Amino acid sequence: MKKILDREVLILNKSWNPIRIQTVIDALTLVYRKRAAFIDVDNYEVNGWDDWAKTPPKEGEEYITTSHFSLRIPKVIVLTHFNDIPVYKVNINKKSIFERDGYICQYSGKKVSLKSGNLDHIKPKSKGGKRSWENIVCCDAKVNSFKDNRTPEEAGLKLLKKPTKLDYRKTVLTYKEGMPEEWKNFLKEKK
Repeated sequence: MKKILDREVLILNKSWNPIRIQTVIDALTLVYRKRAAFIDVDNYEVNGWDDWAKTPPKEGEEYITTSHFSLRIPKVIVLTHFNDIPVYKVNINKKSIFERDGYICQYSGKKVSLKSGNLDHIKPKSKGGKRSWENIVCCDAKVNSFKDNRTPEEAGLKLLKKPTKLDYRKTVLTYKEGMPEEWKNFLKEKK
């Protein structure tokens, strides 16, 4: 389980569009420095640091205790000045490939985790395959072992879909199972 200050908070721009996910400590810092405000997800009320600190935690709500008050852990904050929708460069790594592929083996359709799955180079590196979005997919470890140093065609496998570059907004900022329920009204649901 993540430490409370390392948990995730949804960040909205000034127009209430989701733009990124950050840690609780980063969100608290933004609000304290008056660059953002807390959103009470029960009534959509916007609160600055002082008002948020004066509001006691609701029953069952997570909070941190300081020497002077208990501070509710935010789920969503809104930036007070930034209104753009940034374009993110996403690095090719195991987590980003698995996010793009929905944690589904692209050969078998089996659900995999970061622990039970591997990255597979469609065209093996030994045969000139590159480290690119279009050549790497999420793969079940057993399937990857079977495929070995072959192309899918040589191994008698077929890709479920052609891999593409990860779109941060469509992949990361789409509501899916496991995300805080409070984010549902701010993110599009995965189809």
